[in-house]
This record gives sequence, C-alpha cells and structure tokens, in this order.
Amino acid sequence: MTAKGHMFLATALAYLPINYIANTYSHVEAAISLSMIVLGSLLPDIDEPKSYIGQKAFYLSYPLKLFGLKHRTITHWLITPVLIGLVGYYFVEHELLSLILLSIAFGIFAHDIGDLLTNGGINGFLFPFFRNTKIGLLPRVLRFETFSVTEMFFIILLIGFNAYFYSKILVQIV
Repeated sequence: MTAKGHMFLATALAYLPINYIANTYSHVEAAISLSMIVLGSLLPDIDEPKSYIGQKAFYLSYPLKLFGLKHRTITHWLITPVLIGLVGYYFVEHELLSLILLSIAFGIFAHDIGDLLTNGGINGFLFPFFRNTKIGLLPRVLRFETFSVTEMFFIILLIGFNAYFYSKILVQIV
C-alpha cells in the first residue's frame, strides 16, 4: 500500500478514538494523537529506503537495509505495536507521552491492516507464532497490488470517509 493509502486508512480507522479524545480531553491532544497516528502509519516502512518515510529518514532506512533488515519483517509484525502500546499504557506515567505512544502503536497497527489487504500480505505477522506464514486479511482474489487502480479507488473512498466524519468533529469544535 502507498504512503497515502496508509495515512488515509489510519485516519479512517482512528475516527472513533479521535472523536473520544476530542470530547474527553482537549482538541490539542486530539490533534497530537491524530498526528502521531499518521506518523505511526508510515513508520513500518522505515526499513525500505525507497518508501516515503525511508526517503525522508534515509539516515535510518539505509543502515537498517545494510544490516539486513528485510521489508515487512519486524516493523510489520503484530508484536511491535502491541509492545509499544503496552509500554505506553502500563509504564509511562506522563499522560501526553502515554497518548503519543498509544497513538503511534495504533498507527503502526493500521499500517499493518493496510498491508494485509495487499497481494503481498505480511510474512510472519503473528511472530513468534507462524513465523514463516504469509498472512492476508482477505482471500487472495480480493487483495490488490500497490499502486493499482483498485488501491487508488480504495484511497478515494477513504478520503470521502475521512472528509465526512472528520467534518463532524470540526463542527463540534466550532
């Protein structure tokens, strides 16, 4: 999935949590959380120097590649956002820092959902269980290629969803 697809999918999946944060905490915290979700939705591709975030953070992506980290491995495993989320929830005392870590974990998980919709799926997603099993969310015939017309159509639907539902949050703010 492209960077745009990951960002729009993450923001679509985050609508309910962001709405809750905006109504329970502050709008600033909701904006920070949404920003961290978007960042988290890009972070798993840091292991690929040609990716959007890999190009921006080349000082991280090239060394990761040089050390042999393969794409869609540890950065795409379910255990990664789970561990980040557990640290944010149980071990961080500062409320805003906890929210940031939980938001990043949510974004990483949303990224993984996006990749599970593609033909490539994720190998070892359930690490340490089923280490060499490629997993996808849909049957192979319903998955799509990155940069395909199907993905572009999916992104357009996500943009419409985001515009509609986030406009409702903006109305509440004003």
